[in-house]
Amino acid sequence: MRWRADSRTRRVALVGMLGGAAAALSLVERLAPLPLPVPGFKLGLSNMAVIVAFEVAGPLGGAAVALIKILISFLLSGNWIAFALSLSGTLLSYIAIFILSRFPKGTFSCAGVGAASAASHAVGQIIAAAILTSSGAVFTWLPPLMLLSTGAGILTGLLLNFVRRRVSRGGEPE
Repeated sequence: MRWRADSRTRRVALVGMLGGAAAALSLVERLAPLPLPVPGFKLGLSNMAVIVAFEVAGPLGGAAVALIKILISFLLSGNWIAFALSLSGTLLSYIAIFILSRFPKGTFSCAGVGAASAASHAVGQIIAAAILTSSGAVFTWLPPLMLLSTGAGILTGLLLNFVRRRVSRGGEPE
């Protein structure tokens, strides 16, 4: 007899798998930091899993993947400051994804969603850093962080689009 999962079970399994993938990508980025003069900058590869979850499992699925990623990263690092920065950045990033999802399908490319999400994440992190340090001086990092984040968001969006095409063809080359 063949086992068939209902759509709710499949959604939970998918969210769990994407949450694990997001956490793994986040860990890889933390273990291999980029040699850039902007503190804390990462490519945001884990955001690809959040975007996929949002599209496939809906807004709650996307939020769950984002929270899984943040919690696993925190459990592995134990760093409360990194947790606060990640949480605030992810919140604004998720809001950007949510807002863009309200537009007609196809209005924004993966690169556009990635760029908006990454730029919003940077703003969220800077706001949290300003609150944590009780100083507005951290806003001097916003322009270079926005520039790098937007570029990284475009790159991760393009990578996500490439992966999507490969998956939709079953991995077969063109």
